[in-house]
Amino acid sequence: MSTDKKHNLIFLAQYAVILPVLIRLSGASQYTPEVKAFLCQLATIADIEKDNAYFIALKSRAAWGVAVLGMDDHSTKALLTVHREQCRLIKEFNDFVEKARPQVYMDDSDAPLCKALRKADNICQSIKFLVDQSISDALGTVDEVRKAIDGFWKKGTEGFASTSTGIKLFVSHGTVDKPLATAISREVEAAGIATWRDDKDIVGGDSIPDEIARGLRSATHLIVILSQNSIGRPWIKTELDNAIMLFHSDGTPKIIPILLDGIKPPPPIAHLKGIQFDDFDSGMISLFASLGVAQTDRFDLTTVYIFYRKSKKAIETLQWCNQADFFLPINEESFDQLEDMELFFESVGIPDEINTPRRYIRTLLGNMGGITAPGIDEDFYSYANSAYAGISLARKIAYFGKKILRNLNP
Repeated sequence: MSTDKKHNLIFLAQYAVILPVLIRLSGASQYTPEVKAFLCQLATIADIEKDNAYFIALKSRAAWGVAVLGMDDHSTKALLTVHREQCRLIKEFNDFVEKARPQVYMDDSDAPLCKALRKADNICQSIKFLVDQSISDALGTVDEVRKAIDGFWKKGTEGFASTSTGIKLFVSHGTVDKPLATAISREVEAAGIATWRDDKDIVGGDSIPDEIARGLRSATHLIVILSQNSIGRPWIKTELDNAIMLFHSDGTPKIIPILLDGIKPPPPIAHLKGIQFDDFDSGMISLFASLGVAQTDRFDLTTVYIFYRKSKKAIETLQWCNQADFFLPINEESFDQLEDMELFFESVGIPDEINTPRRYIRTLLGNMGGITAPGIDEDFYSYANSAYAGISLARKIAYFGKKILRNLNP
């Protein structure tokens, strides 16, 4: 048997067991029909050479690959088990071919084998392109999130802008309560709500009464922060009186009292139910409910920044994995960053249509002083496998980033 033919057989046997696992690992199910066609092609070639021991072994690998594609268990634990069997099948076949005996004769016609190899190569290149595309999409989305965050912190001078919710919130507060007013503004802005505050929307040279009147006319809602320090302050009274007149004439803005220090809504809004804000988190929950913003439509700012920080590291890691040597095991730091990103999505929740089983999971390996410790299965978590598994992770990053952008941007 020629050296070229021997290598072709080895490569085909590897593809027969690697491609099905790759499809399951990457979630690239759109290529399942092509992989099945390739495996059927191998079986057809093997049937022609049905008395040849090499082709009999090759056909058994193809049959194993078809079984893997049909697995119901999509978990990483199942894939790890399949991967170990994959490694065994590859090693056995390689050893078998390398120890070829002269009496096992093969015809020199290699065209069917070469054709099958080209098909397998094309499938691999397609999946590799999918890795590149998924990482690129995720990177582009995260860059947009960064720009949105940068813009979010800039002091606004244009009053109300168009928002994803259509809600325009006028924030009335005294100087002493400015930190709370700012904190509330940042939370609601992250949910796609525009805010108006005198400290950010009135600039030097503006007429204060005119700007306040303009802000009130544009507002759909008004919150007035009432504390021991602010109640009865002239500007708060002016803003509240004007808002009440507008509400009676136009039906807006809806007035929501924010209460601190045991304060109750004073006349003329004593009939309105206020929101106790001595506890910020519970106060925000009540405020969002009053604004008609569902829990699923908003993010707290901490979540936005954690997402940006973790996703940036995860994408950089996936880019490195995608360029590194195919069979080298991933290092601990890189694995940790990918695992950390998956744990983030597990904590915030992802809809079923985009969700996939976690891929970066430590397994119980070795025995250290009688204690079985979690570790990385280095045979499975090569850089290449980590990049292929990253397709689903990159898609989650892009999905979640776009959801944030819909809230932060118009």
